[in-house]
Amino acid sequence: MRIWGGTFLGAIACLLVGALSSSAAAAPGPAEPTFDVHERRLTTLLLVSASNGYEGLISTRGHKQVTLALFKGRTVFAARTDGHVTRHGIDADFGEMGSVSVRFDAGPTGKRSEAGGSAGIVADALDRRSGNAPRCRGRKAVFEEGVFRGRLRFEGENGFTRIDSRRAAGFVSRHYRQVCQRDPEKYSITAVLEGFLGKLRYVTLQAQGRIDGARLLVEAKTAQFFGRDAASGYELTALSVEHREGMRLMRGVSAAGNEGSFLFSKKGATPQTATITPQKPFTGAAEYVKEKGAPASWTGTLAARLPGAGLVPLTGTQFRSDLCRLTFAAVLDGEKCLQGAESPGALLADLGVERTWAAPQPRG
Repeated sequence: MRIWGGTFLGAIACLLVGALSSSAAAAPGPAEPTFDVHERRLTTLLLVSASNGYEGLISTRGHKQVTLALFKGRTVFAARTDGHVTRHGIDADFGEMGSVSVRFDAGPTGKRSEAGGSAGIVADALDRRSGNAPRCRGRKAVFEEGVFRGRLRFEGENGFTRIDSRRAAGFVSRHYRQVCQRDPEKYSITAVLEGFLGKLRYVTLQAQGRIDGARLLVEAKTAQFFGRDAASGYELTALSVEHREGMRLMRGVSAAGNEGSFLFSKKGATPQTATITPQKPFTGAAEYVKEKGAPASWTGTLAARLPGAGLVPLTGTQFRSDLCRLTFAAVLDGEKCLQGAESPGALLADLGVERTWAAPQPRG
């Protein structure tokens, strides 16, 4: 299984972690112990087979929120709705597109108390983040692996994929309130890493507009090294968000860009310009121009084929756009490139499936 839209920026972060680990481990930790509080929560995860090369994932958060996500390479579709969720099953209605009505069967060895199998692997990974570490006080989380039985039905718009299943392998996890002491060594590594990355400058081009009732977000982002005017590598993401029948629908595509396909003017130049000529699954090209004292223009033939929506134009007068250079620390402090816009990455993370998507596939 792969995390959707992994970026070269993530690879940079991984390299930095390795480079800084030895020095960070020696850095002093906090003077006083610090603690994290993990609240009570219920989550479930189902892995579902879908047609046309898609992989399906159904996840829940709490006792109401149900998300159906479909992945194919760097393409994603997600529908979120309110349903009824308990440790015993899920009932959710996705309108004309389908529904989920399943009951959970943990089986004789489903309980995680004697960790083993893929449930144990997932549990061990989640323990380190959220509540079963030795430094935690409170009832330990319970993980169960088993099979959801019932009916899972989904018909993608314009037939982009289809699900019709009576069973799906999956997990149920029940977390209880815990207070966990933060590991001083990990704290020092994080502090050093954040201090280094905080000064790293990103060049970001964002555009946002509306077409046929859907909000469209486009973002190109790269780390800028040594004042270069071209990205040696970058990530281009396009995402549409709409609300229908009480659901939130999201469709997205992402591509890693090659050197020279994202060009931008020097800081302080007039006018400020940028051009993007991405590779598949995008088509066409786009140009950004910002004259002093005038609104920015975002023109060209850039388009992307979004699941269920066909080929969608990503430029035009209905878009607002901005090109900016922000440090990592400024982004963490809430500073935005395009005022009022949302980052596609943040919206995708809010689906609540990005961590579990890396989990090993349970036995069928």
